[in-house]
Amino acid sequence: MADPLSEACGSARLVFDPRSQKKKCVGASTDPEKYECATLRMGAVSGLVAVDIDKPNQKRSDPSEFVDKFRDSLEATLQQTTASGNKHHIYKLPDNPLCANTKYGIDGTALDYIASGAFIFAEPCYVGLGQYKWEGGFDKGRALDMPQEMQDYLCRPRASTKQQKQDEAAYHGAS
Repeated sequence: MADPLSEACGSARLVFDPRSQKKKCVGASTDPEKYECATLRMGAVSGLVAVDIDKPNQKRSDPSEFVDKFRDSLEATLQQTTASGNKHHIYKLPDNPLCANTKYGIDGTALDYIASGAFIFAEPCYVGLGQYKWEGGFDKGRALDMPQEMQDYLCRPRASTKQQKQDEAAYHGAS
């Protein structure tokens, strides 16, 4: 049986890290020297996408309306707690061309849709505030199909705001 992390690594190599005693993807990060972390590339490479729900801040409003609307699906799919205590909700890549691209700060909220051209850190990873941790361990099979209504909301075309462009630049600068 194939290792699910190996499948998720896509074009990256799966290696055993003797320091952490865990497997990790090497080569998926755009700057592996900057972050000694496992990474999981989103989009066609892994067949996965992430709905990133952050805490609101001065620049991005509270995404609780989205969370309330899609709570059952968000809680049922594969999840990751980020180093800052926020959540990544992992879904299968929708078969919807509008869902191929990453979108940041959706409708000015602390909500991102992470797809092609982006990655998330994966366990084992310690940065800044803490550790990235899979809830219940990583199992690609626990990633659900994204409900159509959620796809319609996240993936519909929008005009980019100045703040969204700054968020995207900052995200790619951090990678």
